[in-house]
Amino acid sequence: IKFSEALGAHNFVLDEVLRAVEEMEILIEQETGQLKELFTEASEMAVEGAQARDTRRALLLQFDSRFEVLQDMREELDELLAFTQLLSSSTFTSMLETCMNKNSRLVSVMDTCEGIFGEVDTLVRKVNEVTEKNLARSFNSHGEGSAPQDSETHSGNNGPGRGR
Repeated sequence: IKFSEALGAHNFVLDEVLRAVEEMEILIEQETGQLKELFTEASEMAVEGAQARDTRRALLLQFDSRFEVLQDMREELDELLAFTQLLSSSTFTSMLETCMNKNSRLVSVMDTCEGIFGEVDTLVRKVNEVTEKNLARSFNSHGEGSAPQDSETHSGNNGPGRGR
């Protein structure tokens, strides 16, 4: 991924968040207007008789529950605004660029490591082949089925200057 692609994705996310903020603001304005009307209706209602009091109480309960929902919507809007502010900050975009550069360097290092691992693997195979050839030659030169023997240690001669 290149920085320009990451920045494009960042801008897309930022646009989507801004669109969500705008929609949320519209919903909050509409709900606020409806709550004002509901409160006005409940507060201006003539409270004469039990049925009128019950109706007013029901309107106020409806107002309370819808007001709680409105408060939740405002909290969500605050979170979206904070997220928008973060995404639109120059610090965020510079950190994004730094991360992309580090990621690019890390990819290069990983590619180099894979190359080194391939070379080491090739060297290990070559060493194994040479070792197998040397073992086969050593085995064949000392006769099949017998282990190679060291002439000094098995001849009974401890060599010059190696007396007991």
